Amino acid sequence: MSTYIYETVQSLIEKYNTSDPYRLIKLMGIKLVYMNDAKTLMGVYTVVLRQRTIIIRQNLGKLKKSILAHELGHDSLHRHIKNKDNMVNFLDDALYAPYDSKEMEANIFACHLLIPDDRFLSLYKENLPFAEMANIFEVPIEFVNLKSYELYKMGMLDAKSYCFDRPSGDFLSKNYG
Repeated sequence: MSTYIYETVQSLIEKYNTSDPYRLIKLMGIKLVYMNDAKTLMGVYTVVLRQRTIIIRQNLGKLKKSILAHELGHDSLHRHIKNKDNMVNFLDDALYAPYDSKEMEANIFACHLLIPDDRFLSLYKENLPFAEMANIFEVPIEFVNLKSYELYKMGMLDAKSYCFDRPSGDFLSKNYG
């Protein structure tokens, strides 16, 4: 699955000539809706009447780009999955399930979209701490950790001195919500 997600991201970047989630949402015809009164929910992906829609909390600050990339992951990877009401909706209990595979896949998609391989590998070879990489890429540190773990699994990265710890699928809501 890791290679499939990686290739899906690379195909999107190549097709639309951008890795910017804002531009991708617009170019892909996905409706973006902001909500003001959400307390814990950061984002949701849904399809209603064939309209692909991402709904995100208004006040996410620097985290907005990461949440948009995560929800784009649901669009690209899970659009075909329907719930009991025959709707595509990633809001239910799965959003906060620590080891839910769909949430983890969306996180993997987001880390590949937001962290370019060449820049990551260059910083990795310089032994730059993951916290500093997270600041450079403007992503949660868990995305940097996940990127290293996924590149290692695909044989694109040697283990060197870093310890790979795959974060749980709910780290965005748990640590940043």
